[in-house]
Amino acid sequence: MAKAKIFNATLKNGKQTTFNSGEKITVKGQVEYCHITSPLSSDEIRKENSRRAVMNQDGANCFFEDVNRPYSTIRIVNPIVVTKNRGKPTTGEQFVKSRFYTSKQNPRVSRTVFKNLTSNLPNTFSLTNNPITGMTETNKIFLRDEIAKGEDVLIDVRVYETKSGYVGLTLDSVTCYGSPKYITRKNRGGMAS
Repeated sequence: MAKAKIFNATLKNGKQTTFNSGEKITVKGQVEYCHITSPLSSDEIRKENSRRAVMNQDGANCFFEDVNRPYSTIRIVNPIVVTKNRGKPTTGEQFVKSRFYTSKQNPRVSRTVFKNLTSNLPNTFSLTNNPITGMTETNKIFLRDEIAKGEDVLIDVRVYETKSGYVGLTLDSVTCYGSPKYITRKNRGGMAS
């Protein structure tokens, strides 16, 4: 197993922090929006950029995705970082937690979004109880559609160093509890908030 690369990255607040490239951080929460069985198309990205522009007419900073760079994404509510060492979160775990946000419309609900900005799709797994051994097993699964809103999931994101020397996160895997519930065709539309 290759040793993790340690790098210094500048955060948005200008602070220099040390990160472990390749560190995996687990976050649990409920699906609010999911598009992980295929990358978003250019048209879907255009619609999402338009939705963001409408929502941010108050002059707030708005980040638009490149329509020529398809990606997969999942947005969860009530996120919680599952720390490996209780009471001593890593800088990666702290960074992920700093990415949680609330909205003016619903300030009581925290959210976070994770993306995979490559053509690779995240791995998908299911946690099930084995009735013979009584142990919980993790099995790789193939999703036949997107995971339904409200489903409990565990998400693994991986820390990496960007080409410009900043810290990046990529969506690595999504684990469902048991058999996942899927969205229905009638509510498959755009990225609703």
